[in-house]
Amino acid sequence: RAALCVCTMSELTENQIAEFREVFNLFDTDRSGAINSKELGDVMRALGMKPEKGELAQLIEQVDQDHNGEIDFEEFKVMIKERVKDIDSEKDVMEIFETLSGGEKLSRDGLANLLQALCDKLGVDEKLTDSEVNDICERADANKDGEINSDELVALLLKA
Repeated sequence: RAALCVCTMSELTENQIAEFREVFNLFDTDRSGAINSKELGDVMRALGMKPEKGELAQLIEQVDQDHNGEIDFEEFKVMIKERVKDIDSEKDVMEIFETLSGGEKLSRDGLANLLQALCDKLGVDEKLTDSEVNDICERADANKDGEINSDELVALLLKA
């Protein structure tokens, strides 16, 4: 699910680029290597984002380096990177962790709330399923004590 990628670094990972390429190609219906504003809206909604009507033309104008009114994949990556880098450091993650945990460990429900807060900050309009939360908890809980501490959370998100 591309929409649930959590970017904790300023660069997109290879997996994220591959996911974004796959979504981009799905909406490049004429296989021209570029998408217009309508297709861009479809792509962003598929990635879980909520673009405003006027925002699409503005986004194209901001990243359309060759000024042809369309976005090729390289321009698309620049735009997506800007949209998902809202959470760009360990500090951002730790602020949310501190708010939800009071500086202590997080339970499964606490982690679910933290992950939802991260998704909300990224503009991802999607709820995690219980199965997804359980899977993430299992992967995050390195010492298997049933709770997630700040080091485990950062390790999980930095390798996302």
